[in-house]
Amino acid sequence: MDYAMEAEKKNAAQMETLLDYASNGVMRLDGSGTAVSVNRVMEQLMGREEKELTGRLLSDIFPEITREHLSGVMAGGEENCSWFLQAGSNAVLATLAPVIVEGRAEGAIFTCHRMKKKAPDRTKNRERKAGLIALGDFRDILQLSENMQECIRKARLYSMSERPVLIMGETGTEVRLLAQGIHNSSLRSAGPFLTVNCGEMTPEEQRERIFGEKGAVSAVNGGTLFLEDGELLTSDCQYRLYQLIRYRTNVSDHFLRTGHLDIRIICSTSTRLAEKTVSKAFREDLFYLLEGLSLEVPPLRSRKEDLKQKISDCLKYACEKYSRYHTLTEGGWKYMMDYAWPGNNLQLESFVERLVLTAGKRTLDERNVSDLMDELYPEYYLPSAALGMQPPASMPQRTDGKRGEAERIAAASEKFGGNREKMAAELGISKTTLWRKMKKYGIS
Repeated sequence: MDYAMEAEKKNAAQMETLLDYASNGVMRLDGSGTAVSVNRVMEQLMGREEKELTGRLLSDIFPEITREHLSGVMAGGEENCSWFLQAGSNAVLATLAPVIVEGRAEGAIFTCHRMKKKAPDRTKNRERKAGLIALGDFRDILQLSENMQECIRKARLYSMSERPVLIMGETGTEVRLLAQGIHNSSLRSAGPFLTVNCGEMTPEEQRERIFGEKGAVSAVNGGTLFLEDGELLTSDCQYRLYQLIRYRTNVSDHFLRTGHLDIRIICSTSTRLAEKTVSKAFREDLFYLLEGLSLEVPPLRSRKEDLKQKISDCLKYACEKYSRYHTLTEGGWKYMMDYAWPGNNLQLESFVERLVLTAGKRTLDERNVSDLMDELYPEYYLPSAALGMQPPASMPQRTDGKRGEAERIAAASEKFGGNREKMAAELGISKTTLWRKMKKYGIS
């Protein structure tokens, strides 16, 4: 017994020495994933004392590490996991490895290796004062759904790279927040960040604004340039962008090349560049440069957990803003959850504010919701069931909202012999709404 106690003391002393003199931040966890002790380096990285960290679950200290990840390691199902995280103001490469005793995980060791940031140049302060900063963060993105969590997981990994990133997303999705999050989680976070929208410009204006003497490329050296709507780049600007990414040079109008440029490119698009490449509307070499690290932002209609929370948040915000109290009925909730929201967050936020602002009663039912839908968006037929969860491009267009709706109801009635249950399912609305619309259009 004395020998066993002596051996335990030696092991504990060795562990303490290892923790104290390790060059990386180290945190010991017990079998539940709770922090037991941390070394001085971890305290420095986090900007917190040991007593502020111990006794807390790792997933509470680092929200990016989900409880599922934690339990997966503790259960012994995963040998180790790694993440690229922010520890305080430091970018770190973090690793979680289980401590296996007789085939069981009795705890884990969590280590953080500080990543070397790019040294800021003397223009840094001027750039930040000029507003060339990214304010967004991954934590600002609603991510209760698995597909959005996977999207952000990839984005965190991409932030470790220096290669360009291509983000594809519909109108109103979190494309810009993702771009800002990638920059702020990267080694370039201390450098400038600039967004340029490639649309609504003449070819000359586009070239000058991006690649001109006083353009974005000149302003963002050492940082990140985010090009929105990259599919709208002219062929001339596509060539210049290829040269910038491939050879780190900016080609002037006189075909003179600048010296070495240190710029990371993030490009967003609302269409698939592969299709434009096949049709020769986009350079093939540039496509392959951009496509390597690509992200597709899932629309709200495919993220039901996020959609429900977003509706709730918007309703609460609008009620507080206008000092009102409104609730959605079950039918109102169902209608909004079944709706496709082609404008995603932008459309949902403005719709809920209008719904609350013009509400004549406290409870908002499906009739309140559907009537406002008909008024605001008559050009589309948008229940998700009708879309099959496809992008808005597949939505049938209408020149007359009411006439198109009446025609669809009449066609469904003929198809199902007046069976309202089948008609409602086909149209993606409730039987009550179907009855009301049939009465409205005089359809028997």
